[in-house]
Amino acid sequence: MKVLFAYNGRVEIDEHGRYYGNELNDRLVERYRYFGDQVTFIVRTRPIHAVAASELQPFESDLQVIPVPEMNTPFLFLRNRTVIHHKIKHAVNEHDVIIVREPGYVGRIAAQYARYFNKPYLTEVVGDPYDALSNHSTLGKIYAPIARRSMLKSIAKADPVLYVTKEYLQQRYPSTGYQLGLSDVVLKPSGEEVLESRIHKIGMRKHDDELVVGTAAALDVKYKGHEYVLQAMSILARQGIQLKYQVAGKGTGDRLVRLANDLGVRSQLDIIGQIPHGQVFDFLDNIDLYIQPSVTEGLPRALVEAMSRACPCLGSRVGGIPELLPDKYLFEKRNAKQLAGIIAGLSRHDLENMARQNAEAAKRFDPERSAESRLEFYDRFKRTYSSQ
Repeated sequence: MKVLFAYNGRVEIDEHGRYYGNELNDRLVERYRYFGDQVTFIVRTRPIHAVAASELQPFESDLQVIPVPEMNTPFLFLRNRTVIHHKIKHAVNEHDVIIVREPGYVGRIAAQYARYFNKPYLTEVVGDPYDALSNHSTLGKIYAPIARRSMLKSIAKADPVLYVTKEYLQQRYPSTGYQLGLSDVVLKPSGEEVLESRIHKIGMRKHDDELVVGTAAALDVKYKGHEYVLQAMSILARQGIQLKYQVAGKGTGDRLVRLANDLGVRSQLDIIGQIPHGQVFDFLDNIDLYIQPSVTEGLPRALVEAMSRACPCLGSRVGGIPELLPDKYLFEKRNAKQLAGIIAGLSRHDLENMARQNAEAAKRFDPERSAESRLEFYDRFKRTYSSQ
């Protein structure tokens, strides 16, 4: 059986034709091989040089890729739309099982052609396009309701559907088909020594020590919300509370530097940039508090990773974040004043409790716990077309 995975995401390709990715990786390839021996991704691609490639995960599997042209501006979309449709139509027709990931134009069109050719297809819902677009640009605000309507129609026809949240995306984009809420975040459980190390770190803090907070998210994407942490830092600085803000992720961070200068907190901002995935835990272990200040989210992997390291965490009240954190550690999106108030009120006892709660909550992302539910879901899907 030949399996096609269709998504708007991107993989990088070096001069030797080797593919790299973070969100898209070998784990996905192995997961989809449950349906067939040959797995092909139809996604966007981008050339990458050797230095940048060293920061990404190479695909070790024999990955087949069908590249689709860029479509991230109106001009590119209109210019490339016919080619994109042709490639997706041909790819769907040439494969036996289709996995589509939404939101995204590639996944949605693949679903349409899967229905047209009567191919079995499974839909994964990983985010809300309305929130992402409405927080992007003026053009994004105009297009956001159109994207939402398109996705509503697409998901309403989908069966089965795998959501990455327990409730949020199900409520936003309902399906009448068979469905499962299961995060695509899978983490090996941390040992007790991780929690013990965190509790020791918290216990060694002095009252007047600078609190090191961090966020791992694309630096130049506005809806990731870094600016609200910077604004909260400015508020706290006027109260005599000093923070150090370490930010890791793709991008230059130039916008954040300019904003930090304007707010008078430039000396407290540390732009780390993109770090290899194998070093993410080191980043998390060295901060005192993780903040996910996003304006929109599905279920953020970085937050789950922080929780798995027993790191105290705060998050905005958007997407699947309230499914991860207690209510008292949530703040309204864009509300820097509320965030500052929560940080100012944190005691050592609070940090210790947060560490314990997060370490326990992260256990539900243990691969052994999620594998059984996923396999049951996959089996049911497989039976629908194997019996035909």
